[in-house]
Amino acid sequence: MSIIAAPLVISGILVPTALTVNADDGKSLWEYVLVVASLFVFVWGFPFFFMASLYSARSAFNSAQVHPMLPPVLTMTLVWVFAAFSLIGDGMPGGPPVVQFCSTLGGPLSVTAVSLWELRRMRTRFGVTLRA
Repeated sequence: MSIIAAPLVISGILVPTALTVNADDGKSLWEYVLVVASLFVFVWGFPFFFMASLYSARSAFNSAQVHPMLPPVLTMTLVWVFAAFSLIGDGMPGGPPVVQFCSTLGGPLSVTAVSLWELRRMRTRFGVTLRA
């Protein structure tokens, strides 16, 4: 939650400050409050956001904590989805038909082969299985 809320709070403080505070006119109480809040964002908000980002990269995206076989299954699924989106959006790449098919299917097929090998290795060496 902090990785989403921190940028919203930071921008919610800095944008009104940039739009409201004017160095040429007299300072109002509202401008002083916004300046203090902006200083608080620079002193505490940005370091908090970057530390939360580091923690999220280590823990929130670690699908192996859910199930050891989830990373290869997820990778295999996503590479085919991205290949389909690329094919729908951009079409086939230029070149002869053999080059078109190799460049379109080469990446997803190689990732699928490595993922299937990883799934087989986890099943045979460590006894990890997928249950329905």
